[in-house]
Amino acid sequence: MKFHYGAPPDATDFQPEQENWNSIHELGPTAMQVAAIPVAILIIVIVGGLLLLCFPQEIRPSYISYDPIRKMEVYSITIPLMLTAIAIVILLIPIHELVHVLFHPNFGFSDKTIIGAWPIKGLFYADYQGGMMRNRCLIVLIAPFVVLSLIPVPILAFFKNFSFISADLQIALAVFSLLAGVGAAGDFIVCFFLLTQVPSSAMVRWKGLKTYWKLVE
Repeated sequence: MKFHYGAPPDATDFQPEQENWNSIHELGPTAMQVAAIPVAILIIVIVGGLLLLCFPQEIRPSYISYDPIRKMEVYSITIPLMLTAIAIVILLIPIHELVHVLFHPNFGFSDKTIIGAWPIKGLFYADYQGGMMRNRCLIVLIAPFVVLSLIPVPILAFFKNFSFISADLQIALAVFSLLAGVGAAGDFIVCFFLLTQVPSSAMVRWKGLKTYWKLVE
């Protein structure tokens, strides 16, 4: 596993044009972020709806209280609460990429696996500079959504009636699940391109930001 700062590095040992690989039509980094917005909204609706099923109305976080005089709920946003929210966002980024890596060949313990940060584009990525079958690529792409966004939902549903699981912790896990789903929006767009342009029997490779495929003989 390697770490890289900046745009995904070019795989110098891979010359797709000379080896008869096919490129796919895809979006650049900025267009990808714009296209991810409606996907993220759809994910919020779906995952948010599932999460609402886990939380009965009597669950009330400690930062929400009822003022009988003003007859309204009062939200007290404290410093610890703000720090918790920030921590969730910060932790989601590396955890999301590590889940991708765990589904790489050799569980990411390969010099072909690269974890990178491209701050100027606001992107973090887990790149694999080798070939993977298309369906393996799809699994790698959707893994963070399943592991970080969907799996917490039944866990929350199971533990919601246990007194040792506080309402604040349940809310924190729910927010983690929801934000993890939003963070997977771009992965779903890549999945769409692979499903619509690449045969299931093809090998997929990346070179920088470009995706290529080739039928396996």
